[in-house]
Formats: sequence, structure tokens, C-alpha cells
Amino acid sequence: MKLQRADLAILLASVLWGLNFCTVKILVMYLPPLLVGFLRFFLSTLVMMAMLKWMEGNVKVAWRDFGALVVAGVLGFGAQQICFLYGSYFAEASMGALLSAFTSAIMTLVASLVARERMTGLMIGGLLAACGGMVLVVLGKGSLGAITPASWIGLGLYFVAGLLSGLMPLLTRRSLTRYSSLRVTTWTLFVGGVFFIIPGGANVQNAHISVLPPVVIPALLFTAIGATAVTNMCWNYGLARVGVVRLSIYGYLPSILGVLMAAALLGEMLTPAQWLGTALTMGGVLVSQIKGLDIRKFGKSLFSRKEELALLVDEYAGGD
Repeated sequence: MKLQRADLAILLASVLWGLNFCTVKILVMYLPPLLVGFLRFFLSTLVMMAMLKWMEGNVKVAWRDFGALVVAGVLGFGAQQICFLYGSYFAEASMGALLSAFTSAIMTLVASLVARERMTGLMIGGLLAACGGMVLVVLGKGSLGAITPASWIGLGLYFVAGLLSGLMPLLTRRSLTRYSSLRVTTWTLFVGGVFFIIPGGANVQNAHISVLPPVVIPALLFTAIGATAVTNMCWNYGLARVGVVRLSIYGYLPSILGVLMAAALLGEMLTPAQWLGTALTMGGVLVSQIKGLDIRKFGKSLFSRKEELALLVDEYAGGD
């Protein structure tokens, strides 16, 4: 299938989000997490508001829709980012990437239950495989004792952040039928920025700005503009055109890229057992998204195609 503009936008967002696991980990090593959240949303909102005004002429939304945007911004950017930032502070970026995929699978299954869709054996089996993979990743360090209490806190926060992130397509779906992806992204980011004003401002005094390494500024600009403004606009653009179900398939690319980039950029090398757990987790979450596939019909179809091919070969050979 030829990739459309919406698919390319989602792929770009996936690459930038995958790199963002490493970028945020670097930032929280030198700045208080809440200050990182404030700066990230403040800068991204300025860029997005200017872009919205330039491209669409105004930045207005109707009062009737403002409540839904506030809820999406508070949960999907405010609360989610607090959990994500502190998860990055306490745990490894690669763990966060894997938990992001795992929680996305859980949220997709929850959405299926809410919609009263039938749970297939593949969906249940895929989720169980993903659970086993995550256990293998955690235990792959050697023992439970190898994971510090702080790491457990970080993993828990990553998990909650993933659940909140999984709510965003549902929270913004109706708004995207009335407004452009740029307008929805801008206003939800604005709400997220307002959410961080007080906690972020209170942490300014804890930042030692004079001794920050040079990498902090480009990392902050990337996470604010590239991994927040650009990615959310691309993601919402894709959501409005390909739908939630198809979008969920792309939702695991950031996790795969996040694990690989954490190994390459941060030196978070996984043990062989953890790599096996990673493969099992990613395979499980992908399988859990396969809906409506009848294995018996698929097998019969494949077998009949082989028989048709054999008959064609026999006929061709007999004709010679």
C-alpha cells in the first residue's frame, strides 16, 4: 500500500517521539523535571500559537468545545507529563519506551471492551505475551534486587503516563472533527503549559543555569518544538485522516526506536534476556492489535492458493 501524506506525518512523529525518550532523560539529569515540563510547553505553545495565527488567521475556539480541550490538555499533557518526566528521572529511557508500547496495547484493549467488541484469542494471547516480555525485561537485569526502589517508582510513573497518553485519541477525537489538527494541538499544549506554570516556576531556583552543559539548550529546543509541537501536530493530522484503529499500529514505532536510541545514545545496553523480552513485548503488542482474523479461513485460503499455483504449473508444463 502506497504511503499517503497522513502516514508520512505519523512516521515523522514516531521518529521524533522515539528520540524524545533520550532527550528528556538528558534534560532531567540537569534540570528539575517540573521546570523541564514548564519550559517545554511554554516554548512549544509560543511556536504553535504563532503558526496557528499565520496559517489560519485566528486562534479562536468556541466556548462549547473549550471544556473538552481543557480536559485533554490537563490529562494528556499536564498529568501525563508529570508522570513521564519523573519516570524519566527515576528509570531508564529504554524501560520507558517499552512500557509505552505495553500500556498502549492495554488502552487499545480497554477501548475495545468499552465499544463492546469481541475479544479474540489473538488479542488476549498477544497481551499475555507482552506481559511475559515485560517481566523478562525487568528480570533480565539478573534479579529483582538489581532494580532499585527508585527504578520501581520510575517504572510505575512510566506506566501511568502511558495510560494517560492512551486516552488522548479518545479525548481529542470529537474536537478533530470540528477543528484542524493544528488548532487542537495548539490549545491542548496551551492548557498543558498553564498547568505547569506554578509547579514549574517554583523549581526555577533549583536549576543551576550557570553550570549547565551545552547539550541542554538544543535538547530543550528539540523536546519543545520537534518532539512536542511538530509531533503532536503530525499525530493529530494523521488521526483525523486514518482513524484510531490504524493509528494504533503506528503507535509502537516510537517505543521500538526509543529502545534502540537509548542503547545508541545513552549507553543503556540491554542483556540478551532483556533483548528477548523486548522482542516478545513488541511482538505481543502487535499481535494484540490484529482484529477479526480467522486463522482457519486464512489457512484454507493460503492452502487453496498453493493448489491453484500447482495446477497452473502442471498446465504450463503439460503445454510444453
